[in-house]
Amino acid sequence: MRSRFSGNYPPTKAELERLWSNAAIVFDTNALLNLYRYSAESRSDLLGVMKKLNHRIWIPHQVAFEFHENRLKLINKQQKLLDNLLSTLDNISQNAEGKLGEFSKNPFCDIDKVQKSISGHVEKIKSDVKRQHSDAYKQYNITGRNDPVLHELAFLYEGKVGRQFNAEELKELCGKADDRYVAETPPGYRDNGKESPAKYGDYLAWEQIIEYAGSNSTDILLVTDELKDDWWWINQGETIGPRPELRQEFADRTQHIYYQYKPGNFLSEVESRLKIEVPSKVVDEISETSTELARYEQTPKSGRSHYLRKRHEDSLAREYLRDRRLRDIKTASNEVETELVKQEDILVTLENAINELEYQYHTHSEDEVGQDAQRDIRSQLTDLRERTEETMRLITHLQAKRDKLALDRETELYRMPNRNRVLYRRYPDTSSADRNLFQDLPNVDGLHGSDGV
Repeated sequence: MRSRFSGNYPPTKAELERLWSNAAIVFDTNALLNLYRYSAESRSDLLGVMKKLNHRIWIPHQVAFEFHENRLKLINKQQKLLDNLLSTLDNISQNAEGKLGEFSKNPFCDIDKVQKSISGHVEKIKSDVKRQHSDAYKQYNITGRNDPVLHELAFLYEGKVGRQFNAEELKELCGKADDRYVAETPPGYRDNGKESPAKYGDYLAWEQIIEYAGSNSTDILLVTDELKDDWWWINQGETIGPRPELRQEFADRTQHIYYQYKPGNFLSEVESRLKIEVPSKVVDEISETSTELARYEQTPKSGRSHYLRKRHEDSLAREYLRDRRLRDIKTASNEVETELVKQEDILVTLENAINELEYQYHTHSEDEVGQDAQRDIRSQLTDLRERTEETMRLITHLQAKRDKLALDRETELYRMPNRNRVLYRRYPDTSSADRNLFQDLPNVDGLHGSDGV
């Protein structure tokens, strides 16, 4: 039965080993465009992985076309994020003023004072946002004219772009796509509401992937940031894997294996299966980007301003909680360090006592009095040695706990944006709010790419 319904079954261990050993690796349009959304570090690491897999990557002509079509739009969109966020903050202030104006005359509180307080806080947030944007933009360093991502991908995919369909083939395939969309056969039917020819993009890329796999007798691993359920098998909100129809169609038409991953999962598998090191914070950022895009796309357009505002509030909350966790870790570390020093002192005292008793033991005579003294000393030595072993076990436990706390601290730090991490290392005893006072110090701005240590 499995052979007839292979798309409904997870790949076997042997199939996965075969895929990761030999399959051609295809990044779709969304995965490539999201390079513009990542931090400089994550973008560099993902491109580094692609370079190491250079002998296996290939790009469908349709994906390359869509990438070039949308590249400048996404760069411009990233550059406009600041304007959109500042506009949203202005709307918050104006809406608050409008609502509070209804209560301007009341005997209980000074509404003018409340309005000024809100305006003051919004202006402070705007100032902080502009400062963060300025720092991040220096790191981003991508414009339409100066686009290192474009040049990196041009180098990686030189000679590896798939065949372009001719006009006659396109006409025939678009007719097939229309029939498939009516029957909701994946992929692409979720784009049926788009204008032609954009609505055929996913299906044309799929056909080019199948053609390439059949012509070159190869399995395919697709890395996709596609969100829609005409690519993913989703059951009650849980993503099971690729749509079974895709895997089945691919197997029927090529006699090869097809599977797909989101970029974060792909990088995790790359590290575990191909032993290519990828920092966990990079995997986290890329996975979080996919998650955020999914949430944003699922948010109705009328509610997206609220979504962005909520994201900013969540970011502030995460920063506060991270600060609290770091304080807790520091307190626990100090307690462990104090106890460790105490136990090490006890160990030295016990070892000195053992040495002294052993010396006394060997100085006693062999007469009855001396033998009684030696028995007493042996009993004391047994007790001291047991206490010494217990102390050494406790010291080992404390050292392990200290190391674990140090690792927890570094994990929390590496979840911070670089600039916040620099400020934390420099001013570890201040709160996140107080550290904002140090934002304008002259030697902070030059530390975007380091931890400042």
